[in-house]
Amino acid sequence: MNFTKRVAVLMTLLVVFTLTPTIWAVPQSEFNFPVGESLKGMKTNPGIVSAMQIPADILKSMPTAQLVKTCLDYPLHPDIVFYDSLQKGMDALIAQFNGLRELMNRQDAGVELLKVYCTTYPQDFDASLPADRIGAFTMKINFLELLLGQEPVLKTLDLKQCAVLLEESVRKLETKLNYPDIYGQISIDAAVMAGFRLMADEKIGELNRDFGPGARLQELYEQIVGSEPLSSGIYTPCGTEVPGTITAGIAALTGYEKSFIQSYIPISYPSATIVGDADPAYNCHGYGWHMSRESIYGPWSEKVSIQTSQPKNYYVTDGSYKTGETTVVISYTIDHSAIPEGTTVVYDMTTPKDSGYYISKWGSGYLMRHLPTDVPSGYGTPQGYYSIAPDHTVTIVGPTSMTSGQTSTFTSTVLNGCIATPTYQWAYRIGTGSYINLGTSSSQTFTMGTQDVTLRLAVQKGAKLVYDYHTVTYAVAPLSVSITGPSYMDGGETYQFTAVITGGSGSVTSVSWWAKWAVGFVNSYSINQSITMGTHDIWLRVTVVKGVETVTALKTVYYSEYSPE
Repeated sequence: MNFTKRVAVLMTLLVVFTLTPTIWAVPQSEFNFPVGESLKGMKTNPGIVSAMQIPADILKSMPTAQLVKTCLDYPLHPDIVFYDSLQKGMDALIAQFNGLRELMNRQDAGVELLKVYCTTYPQDFDASLPADRIGAFTMKINFLELLLGQEPVLKTLDLKQCAVLLEESVRKLETKLNYPDIYGQISIDAAVMAGFRLMADEKIGELNRDFGPGARLQELYEQIVGSEPLSSGIYTPCGTEVPGTITAGIAALTGYEKSFIQSYIPISYPSATIVGDADPAYNCHGYGWHMSRESIYGPWSEKVSIQTSQPKNYYVTDGSYKTGETTVVISYTIDHSAIPEGTTVVYDMTTPKDSGYYISKWGSGYLMRHLPTDVPSGYGTPQGYYSIAPDHTVTIVGPTSMTSGQTSTFTSTVLNGCIATPTYQWAYRIGTGSYINLGTSSSQTFTMGTQDVTLRLAVQKGAKLVYDYHTVTYAVAPLSVSITGPSYMDGGETYQFTAVITGGSGSVTSVSWWAKWAVGFVNSYSINQSITMGTHDIWLRVTVVKGVETVTALKTVYYSEYSPE
């Protein structure tokens, strides 16, 4: 910013409030954050967070201007990039640092922060410095803008101060857009947070997005962001749609900002190492529940950002994943997902073992290898251990052989798998022919022909389709014979009885009849036999030989005089 513009900014401030010395002129804070040797021996981030708290007596007596300076110096402020949104990052920082919580309660927080903002210039980075130092400069400006964008801070500003803030937001955004190699998407989002929230406030009508600085802020933001990222359906293995996006993403961090984060991680997260680039196209949940099934370290066919704090409500509820056994994904208590290092880790679910390393994506930041609790505080702690549930099993239950013309009912047994109502499709084929569809219920009746058949049952639960096959062989029925003819005859009546032969293999080689009390009986040696009734009941027998089988049938024919009719 040239001299004339800087003078204009100072004159604007004088109109809004009496300008006091800026925060940069405040003497050394009464609280110095521990650094270097004082942090040695702390193996995970929770201990470092605890060491950064301001003693209560110092905190309450600290003037707001000095408190602003202290908060801006908070060593863990880069954590904001390790969350799915900058506001989630700010919420986590405010929750973990008592200095920020105190600042949110100060009625003059907005004024003091605005003083600093109006005398902070994004173009004032020193290009001769190492990349990580330039990145530190940009990240601190981002943090300042995010502090100004918090609702408790905005509520402390009057209308004129809001106008100054909105105008300054436009100036800062215009400047950042002139340095795309220095300020990435996170820097752009930080610059517009306060302005967009002011425009949403009904009481600030003249600052809305339809004209003036508000419209300019919207225009500039759309220039860099462009259209919305490509949205597409994300589904669990069982087919439940999960909220989120599949997108190529926008570069969230520049090379300078990445360099700073790379130097920051070893200090703040002693066990953590970077194993994958900072890519905003996917988040921890997309990686843990979706992408890691394809590959641990990439490349991936698609990058997924799942937008829910508890993906288990989708993946476990529908049966895609189950609790315990061989763990492939870990859910944290607040908002994070990770996978165990390597392929799988077996946990005793009564006493989960957290001694191994995890792999997880940290917001817009890097893919990290870390101890289970050495993570940003807003993630919580490991709580749920889940494995991919096996597909449901399908079994056809029924006879394995049937005779020609025999009808049988086949049933199905479906176990485990997705928590969904199963759908059925039966089919059969003869030999190696094509399948012909049958019914769509859980059971199916089938009448056998004279060839072997294969029954197929397809059962779908959710997105999972599983088949079972059942071969039914054609079985030749055993040889049998029966005698057809009347059971009563009058004396002297003649009738031709027939031997009905079924089943068996080969040819009939012998048919022999025998009758007692029949008049003039002569064995016909054929399937038909004439019988004449005398005055006594007749006992009739036929014997059939077919192949290697011999069968006999008996029949009594009653003399009609004794008939009950």
